[in-house]
Amino acid sequence: MNDANWCVAPVVTQSCTGTPKNWSDPTTWPSGKVPENGNDVTIPSGTIVVFDVAESAKLNLLKVEGCLEWRLDNSIDQTLHAHQIFVFGGKFSIGSSTVAYTKKAKIVLYGSYNDSFTTMPGTTEAGNKMIVNVGTVKMIGKARSRMSRLRAEA
Repeated sequence: MNDANWCVAPVVTQSCTGTPKNWSDPTTWPSGKVPENGNDVTIPSGTIVVFDVAESAKLNLLKVEGCLEWRLDNSIDQTLHAHQIFVFGGKFSIGSSTVAYTKKAKIVLYGSYNDSFTTMPGTTEAGNKMIVNVGTVKMIGKARSRMSRLRAEA
C-alpha cells in the first residue's frame, strides 16, 4: 500500500442499518465469488457483512468502510486471516453489548520481517501486519481475567 491509499481527511463512522449480507454468499461480493487467498477485500460504506464462516481465506487487505459483524449465535469458533485490516470509518464488531461472543474468535495477521512496510502519511512506518482503526472496533466476549492474549509464533 502506498501513501496515495491513505486519507487524512475526517472520517465519518457508519451506522449499521439495513439488510445484512453473509460473507459466505458469493452475491455479497462484486466479483461474484467469496474472497480468496491474496485478495484485497472492501466492505463498502452502507453495507453490512456478517462474518458467518469458520475460517476466511488468507486476505492481503481487508478494508471496512461499512460494517463487519461476526455471527452472534455462538455456534462456531471463527478465524479471520489477513496481512492488514483497515477499519476506515466503518465498524468491526465481534459480539455486542446484548450478546457476548462466547466461542473462540481469532484474528491471524501475516507478514515477515522482509516484507515491505506500509508508510502512513508523513513518515510513520506502520509495519507489514497490522490492524488500523479510524472507525469503530468492538470485541465483546465472555468475562475473563485479562483483556487480550497476543501471541507470536516463530
